[in-house]
Amino acid sequence: NSGAIDSKWQRSHAPVTRVRRPRGLVQRIPRATNARNRDPGSRNSVSIIWIDDRPMSPSNETPSTAPPQPERFVYIVDDDEAVRDSLRWLLEGSGFNVRTFHSAESFLNAYTPGHFAVLILDVRMGGMSGIELHDELLRQRYDLPLIFMTGHGDVGMAVARMKLGAVDFLEKPFDDKQLISTVENAFRQARVKQNDAQRREQRQELLARLTPREQQVLELIAAGRLNKQIAGDLNISIKTVEAHRANIMDKFEVRTMADLMRRFLGSSPD
Repeated sequence: NSGAIDSKWQRSHAPVTRVRRPRGLVQRIPRATNARNRDPGSRNSVSIIWIDDRPMSPSNETPSTAPPQPERFVYIVDDDEAVRDSLRWLLEGSGFNVRTFHSAESFLNAYTPGHFAVLILDVRMGGMSGIELHDELLRQRYDLPLIFMTGHGDVGMAVARMKLGAVDFLEKPFDDKQLISTVENAFRQARVKQNDAQRREQRQELLARLTPREQQVLELIAAGRLNKQIAGDLNISIKTVEAHRANIMDKFEVRTMADLMRRFLGSSPD
């Protein structure tokens, strides 16, 4: 009996070996998972603990705190199916979300503002032309970055359209790199416009917090006028100017004049 008890004790207190699992295995074993190698006839059973020291997979890493980038849409309007398919293949391969339309009318019927997008369209198409589509977008106040394609170079038309907001003109045939570079440039310009619009909106929200008199004082401060000069301009006392100035600082949630000017003018602090 004592021998059987001793044998049982040895098996339950077998030595423990730690083994590092080779990298690159498809099967994933949880960290520090026991896998006992038992041999019923052996008195020297060994407990194995797999140690998983592989780098964490992206799904297990701490999520990035960087703001997500908006999905970039490219709309292609051309009545030539081969051109639409070719451009779609090229642009989707470069990471863009592409939508194609066989006519200007079909694009207008489907278009909904709100996406971060660029429009590529042919100048000459059956029905509504690319020029007419551009005019309609301007009439409806759709600020959509636009790239014209044309098989007939017309410098005067290109200059006129670019003055109306077109990003560029591409003369067919053009190479892949030229197209991708032009589209990327259009998105950069679109980002600048979007940021400017957001700053203008934020500025209007800030100004809405002020009384009409405080807005007058702020405009004069931004123009570089001193308290004494503002008092004379508005025919009020210096103490009243100082009170308005303090209220403006509170409402803009700033402590210094430099911060006030950055917020009012729409620029970001360093």
